[in-house]
Amino acid sequence: MKRVLLALSLLLLAAGAWLALAPVSIHPVAWTPLPAPRGVPPFVENGKLGRLSRLPLQGAQGPEDVHVDPDGTITTGVRDGRILRLRNGEQAVLADTGGRPLGLEPDRQGGFWVADARKGLLRLSRGGQVTTVATGHDGQPFGFPDDVDVGPDGTVYLTDADATHGIDELKQALLEGGPHGSLYAVDPTSGQTTPLVQGLHFANGVAVGPEGRYLLVVETLRLRVHKVWLTPEKRGQTEIVLENLPGYPDNLTSAGGGVFWVALVGPRSALKDRAMSTPWLRKVAARIPGDGLTRTRRHGMAVAFNHLGKVLHFLDDPDGSFAPVTTVQEEGGSLYLGSLSEDAVGRVTAPIRR
Repeated sequence: MKRVLLALSLLLLAAGAWLALAPVSIHPVAWTPLPAPRGVPPFVENGKLGRLSRLPLQGAQGPEDVHVDPDGTITTGVRDGRILRLRNGEQAVLADTGGRPLGLEPDRQGGFWVADARKGLLRLSRGGQVTTVATGHDGQPFGFPDDVDVGPDGTVYLTDADATHGIDELKQALLEGGPHGSLYAVDPTSGQTTPLVQGLHFANGVAVGPEGRYLLVVETLRLRVHKVWLTPEKRGQTEIVLENLPGYPDNLTSAGGGVFWVALVGPRSALKDRAMSTPWLRKVAARIPGDGLTRTRRHGMAVAFNHLGKVLHFLDDPDGSFAPVTTVQEEGGSLYLGSLSEDAVGRVTAPIRR
């Protein structure tokens, strides 16, 4: 018995040493968030996002971003690389990028701009032809193209979430939390890229404001949204318009009139907030198989706010009937929801604008 106990003790000691000392490929950045505002108005649970209907996808999962036309036609990219169109209950394949399409936005010719996490910035023609427009900046390839929007002058705005960790290293990207994200302006004809903001901690959703005077960009691992000015007199200047969110912000869409929706992929927790300021804890998590510390509880959340940062609506679903929510688009009195893992697009009645 003593030998068994000794062996178990040595095994536990070895396991503890491995968890504490084994080499890892990440270099976590410490940052201390403000106390989470969940339960404090306006971020009070209300279940409003759970009253939804599901628009099922046939043999597809992960409609991470969705675009909805005024006639209700939905376009979305899914996990297996296809870009799908849903119209009047019928599903059609527009293209297959061979990668992982995430953000997408219409162009002026009836096609789409696509941020593909594996392929770069793509252009999908109206006839279904896929063309690669940009794969990197200044000789360095993009690491994790994430979202895209288009300004009134045709300029394309693209986020590269993390230049060092791609979509297949999402766990490492989230645990490291480094300033590896960037926002680029891309010339739609030449594909020339110009950095607008660099050093973002996981650059995510991007949305152009009215008349192209500014755009907003999400910094997921800092729980905030930046405004980036595009007017000649203030071009490149940035300011924070929304911060200390109750969950991790993802895609961002304009609802018009200086109002925006941001999807929150899941709620914060005491452990996750502690880990943000504790690099060794994230190193331990990196050594453990699975997505443990980077996995969020199923809890749908969406926030509407104006360009000054005032929260107009908070909708959530603590039961997580559709989660994680990665995008929210308002169209025709409804909100359309995207997700990294669901096999449907969600639809719920939009709140009355106040």
